[in-house]
Amino acid sequence: MNKCEVSIIVPIYNVEQYLVKCIESLLNQNFNKAYEIILVDDGSTDKSGDIADKYDRENELIKTIHKENGGLSSARNYGMQFASGLFVTFVDSDDYVSESYLKDMFKVKDKLDADIVLTKICLMTEEESIKNHKEVIKTELVDGKEAFWEVYFQKKVSWSACAKLMKKEILDKHPFPLGYYEDSASMYLFLSETDKIALTDLRNNYHYIRRGGSITASKLSTKHMRIFEVCDEISKHIDTCCPEWSGLTALIYQNAVLQLLTRIDMNKEEYNSIFDKAVTISRNNLLEILKEKRIGWSTKYYAVVLCTNPAVFRLQRTFMLKLNLIKGNWV
Repeated sequence: MNKCEVSIIVPIYNVEQYLVKCIESLLNQNFNKAYEIILVDDGSTDKSGDIADKYDRENELIKTIHKENGGLSSARNYGMQFASGLFVTFVDSDDYVSESYLKDMFKVKDKLDADIVLTKICLMTEEESIKNHKEVIKTELVDGKEAFWEVYFQKKVSWSACAKLMKKEILDKHPFPLGYYEDSASMYLFLSETDKIALTDLRNNYHYIRRGGSITASKLSTKHMRIFEVCDEISKHIDTCCPEWSGLTALIYQNAVLQLLTRIDMNKEEYNSIFDKAVTISRNNLLEILKEKRIGWSTKYYAVVLCTNPAVFRLQRTFMLKLNLIKGNWV
């Protein structure tokens, strides 16, 4: 393909029941600049590869490539080799986007002259009802350090590689690491490459469907422990690049523990063991977290709870779920 404005890279593995909706949403963009869709079949054993090939034959925007199964990072990195766009955006093959996804992202990029655009994700259930919408954020241009704060400490925008528009030259410098939690292990590296990062709230443009069987909806195993290695890597980055925030690194570990405790199926012994990974660092850093004015009350609340014990956390979690469901919200 000739040089184009943006490459959409779609890693594919055994998603035959969702793939058509994803691809159709990408073909139906009301975008007036040149773009390409790169479908990376990561060794699918169902009909996903055949579906991708059919779209390749029938649409000049699409290029399908096949490879042996290597996981999400491997598929993304392989797709990057074929990308000709100045910018890249990643879309998971069981998600879908609105018809204005590219147009809206580029409108923000052009207005602010940004190298990276970070936006919110619309989290959906499998029945496609909205599951979680956090507070609205304003559109603004920030530097790499401020973007790190908003993603890793404030969590205003997810560190997912999806729902992002990034210069290809930035992505080329930091291939995704193999293994799990590759997004959190990569995003801070991307952000460190530029001081022209746009934050915006295009939450209705990217629809992420949380499905059973995903890494965040499965039983606890050794693969989930990779998240603590990622925490160590991010902690070292904080100590090197923004040491004044070193007292807040506990938030990185606390977020990892919360993800596991609230999304992964585990027995009581495993639950207690995961909880224990946050206790010491939480207690040692609690005062620093509570003193920080920019940290939200809910983050401070969980910092306090993670200084207690697993039984207290389970009890408050049950209470919070009931409270939020009564209000008509999701957590």
